[in-house]
Amino acid sequence: EESLLLESHHGKGFWGSPYALVQYMAKQKCFEDWIFILVAPQHQHAQLRSALPGVRLRFVKARSFRYAWYLATSRWLVNDVTFPLYFSRRHEQSYLNTWHGTPLKTLGRHINNGAAQQLVNVQRNFFHATHLLAPNLHTESVLLDAYMLRGMWSGEMLRCGYPSNDVFAARSTQPLDNNHMNIAFRPTWRGTLETQSEASRTLLRELQELLADLEASLHNNEPL
Repeated sequence: EESLLLESHHGKGFWGSPYALVQYMAKQKCFEDWIFILVAPQHQHAQLRSALPGVRLRFVKARSFRYAWYLATSRWLVNDVTFPLYFSRRHEQSYLNTWHGTPLKTLGRHINNGAAQQLVNVQRNFFHATHLLAPNLHTESVLLDAYMLRGMWSGEMLRCGYPSNDVFAARSTQPLDNNHMNIAFRPTWRGTLETQSEASRTLLRELQELLADLEASLHNNEPL
């Protein structure tokens, strides 16, 4: 009986590539006996059970005692950010870090202010990872250089796309309506854990400005 623990964004919400992986694995017969331990907040449990019928799910709260137990005993681990400082991978465990986006900003040692603080736990997580996912050569190069992994990390780089982005490459049976505009606003995180409120207000302001510019550029018969 195999167990797989998956975590996304420090357990604040379960989404992204870990969620996409569970969705895919749930459809494969070879994983029907697996136990999936999801690090997810209480308000998402019902939604996830509904979205993943028939899957053997167990939920744990981030940084709880049960979380630490499953983190130490699960054969397979997946995270798109980092596990806590007390995490140390056992020899028999496999750890896939999918990261959570293409880095279009400075990371790790390339950050001008607070590089050491941001570097420590991310770098040690990468060193514990047996596999690291890179959707493109740019991401691979940034992660290897920013966290000083070259020549020292013994894991395997998986050069393939992010599972969370597969939906954008999938064929749609529904034709696009030329009378409607489809917009995807997917900002990358640019703050720190100490500036969440400030960064959120900035993103909201940028979105409002974007929508205002779009509204101004449309004709009267083109609703936004």
